[in-house]
Amino acid sequence: MKVTRVLLGVLAGGLIAAAIATLHFWFTIYSYSDRMFVGPAKAYAQAAAVIGGMCGFVVGTPLGIFLTALQRGPGFGAVSGALYGLALILLIVVLAGMPDLLSRESVFLAAVPPLGALSGFLTSLFVHFVTPKDDSYDSYAGLRL
Repeated sequence: MKVTRVLLGVLAGGLIAAAIATLHFWFTIYSYSDRMFVGPAKAYAQAAAVIGGMCGFVVGTPLGIFLTALQRGPGFGAVSGALYGLALILLIVVLAGMPDLLSRESVFLAAVPPLGALSGFLTSLFVHFVTPKDDSYDSYAGLRL
């Protein structure tokens, strides 16, 4: 493994997950129609996006390390990202408790595995195209899904 590939994969994993989490947090708060205790929820969408970006970077960096080290292809990245998202949901439920099934929190949590799959897919795809053919895990094959 080349050092540049590992660094780019880790950075890509963090930044891709940060971008996805930023949009997820922003959309969730911006589409909230009720008022919060300090005013309308739409006013806090930018703050939620910043928090989502930081959380996404922290969560996406280990996924980037894992996918860069194994380098098995975008299909494996999507499955790994979905399983990682499911593990995050289980961790949140264990630490914070199960939200009501008809609440916004449950919808927010239900979107985590597909977004994790998207993050894993895009990270693996980026690592595949950044990696030179002589440095890849399987130099005889092209893009594996």
